[in-house]
Amino acid sequence: MKPATAAAAKYRPAKAAHGHDHGRHHHHHGDHGHHHDHHHDHHGHDHHDHDHDWDDTLNEDGVPLSLAKMDGVDVAHLIEDIDGYLCELGAAQIRDGLHVLGNAPQGEALVDMLLALTRLPNLGIPGLPASVAAACGGDWVLWQQDQGKRLSETPATLQALAGQPLVTRADAHDAVMKLSSALIAELAARGYDAAAVPAAVAAVLPGVEPNADLERVLNFICDQLCLKLARTAEEIDNLLRGLEGGYVPAGPAARRRAAWPTSCPPAAISIRWTRAACPRMPPGA
Repeated sequence: MKPATAAAAKYRPAKAAHGHDHGRHHHHHGDHGHHHDHHHDHHGHDHHDHDHDWDDTLNEDGVPLSLAKMDGVDVAHLIEDIDGYLCELGAAQIRDGLHVLGNAPQGEALVDMLLALTRLPNLGIPGLPASVAAACGGDWVLWQQDQGKRLSETPATLQALAGQPLVTRADAHDAVMKLSSALIAELAARGYDAAAVPAAVAAVLPGVEPNADLERVLNFICDQLCLKLARTAEEIDNLLRGLEGGYVPAGPAARRRAAWPTSCPPAAISIRWTRAACPRMPPGA
């Protein structure tokens, strides 16, 4: 049993000796839409990056030796990593299945796709979750880091809209993502009409004054992304035209072009897996 963390590679099988060094540590919590490094003090213990030699050998109680040797602080760090990793899995676009050539996403799949496409800023267009968090008085950047940590303070507006206790940063992160998804679903119910953006915001975020960034990204969804995704139906015709030696026009770019190195095709939306496959992807893409 190995820890299923975003930094699973940091928990390596033991070679000659078991155990790990608790001096200088290295911990990476994965990318939540962007790359970040963090350093914080946890119960008087520096929680820096750390490598662990992971030993699967079970002790007499059936617990892996590496886990049995961890003290309370190390277990707390491990749980934080697992919590952050589960948040990443929840946002992975691959859960919707592989793309079918010529089939544009519809219904809930379209809502999920639009949310994935607006998790990060698109050139001059801000990200949707960051805009929602700001409108609710929260710090989206902070909530993507060390997601197992408890919130030092909870925005009253977000707490009221969430409808459930917000204890950790992961709770706040999930609440913002749910509200972002609800906004897109509300736009879907209104036919993705940009004129309906104010009404959609009022329906999903009652009492919240929409900021300019929130209005911009919602208009971007209606005016550009939906139209570009609808062109997915052109894939088969363009494939046949290309096989006949005809001209195939460039497809619409729904994400930042800088995010795709020339040798790495845009095969996925899940930024974590894309970065792993394309090491030359620029930071923050």
